[in-house]
Amino acid sequence: MQLSSCKGRAIIRDSWFDTLWIGGPGILLFLALRALFPIDVVPTASMEPTINVGARVLVNKLHYAGGGTPQRGDIVQFDSNFRNGLGAREPVKFIKRVVAMPGDTVAIEAGQLVVNGDAVAEDYVIPTTEDYAEIKVPAEHYFVLGDNRDESYDSRFLGAIAAEQIQGRVSHTFVWSTWLSFPSRLHTDVH
Repeated sequence: MQLSSCKGRAIIRDSWFDTLWIGGPGILLFLALRALFPIDVVPTASMEPTINVGARVLVNKLHYAGGGTPQRGDIVQFDSNFRNGLGAREPVKFIKRVVAMPGDTVAIEAGQLVVNGDAVAEDYVIPTTEDYAEIKVPAEHYFVLGDNRDESYDSRFLGAIAAEQIQGRVSHTFVWSTWLSFPSRLHTDVH
């Protein structure tokens, strides 16, 4: 009797070691991927028609690591400086499109985006009916807008976004009907 009890404990102990040996790296990999490539839900219509309400997006937090900078047309996730949750500690993240770079001038005239005095062709937006007076984007800041201009709370209200607020680039949208979507307008080059 004593022998089978020891043998049972050895089997359980070995099973635990096997589970940790196999599962441990998998759990660590999952946590690392979740931290570097989070999948977030877009709760508003501010990026329609490019990204629909309720769509899930993959954010690549490594895209700008190592000195990379956002470019016009990139869709980025950034810390809005608003806080939510228990004790108002959770950062509220926004997803918008970069339309102007540090040092650029930007305005909206009769629904048309104007960057550095030139009208920008944006076939992917739902334009606004309101004008926005020309401003100059400060150094190390970016001017971001939602593609659905009248439904977006963006740089027109928040001001230009500091480079350190930008957390990553939206690289993919997940659409349940097609599983993974790579829409061509997701990274439209805006000049």
